[in-house]
Amino acid sequence: MATGKASRLLESDRFWEICEKAAHIFAQKGFDRTSLDDIAAVLKITKPGLYYYFSSKDELLYTIIEFYWEKLWQGFKNRPLESSDPLDILRYIIANHLKFVISNREASLLVEEKYALREDYRKAYEKKEKEYADAVRDEVVQLQRKGLLRSDIDATVVTYSLFSLINMLHRWYNPKGRISPEKYIRQITDMFLHGLLAQKK
Repeated sequence: MATGKASRLLESDRFWEICEKAAHIFAQKGFDRTSLDDIAAVLKITKPGLYYYFSSKDELLYTIIEFYWEKLWQGFKNRPLESSDPLDILRYIIANHLKFVISNREASLLVEEKYALREDYRKAYEKKEKEYADAVRDEVVQLQRKGLLRSDIDATVVTYSLFSLINMLHRWYNPKGRISPEKYIRQITDMFLHGLLAQKK
């Protein structure tokens, strides 16, 4: 998963502790406003100690972003491949992405900080991001071909509109607030699908 020096240390508890705490700081302060000195201070280690695990702040951010992407991708791959109701697959995809964003607040880095990545890291991540988008789009196309979703709406528009709806969730939704995560996921899924369903003749 990780590149360079980090790839040799994936089994280290300290490695993941650094990633977890750095992710929290990046999400709170922003990548550009966070220094390795800030991270080292929270972890109570020296800056050279950080360089033992990561060659740069860029590599640290990329490792964190890649870790969260892998979690989202793994959830997608566990989708039902067959169902008595074909729409269950799309319901699962929407719910999986929503649960991922709600359960992993630092996953906001995938949206907020991906453009802070060094160009080679950003391109590597965007390739993964497109892989996920294409996979979701393929599911939408399959449902359109079966006549279950409106065919007059482009599948790419559907896919990226869904992502836009979900990916900004961290900016306003409080899972401990009035609307529970379960209720929120159910309402968003129903709202999104009811605008896509083909009209019965």
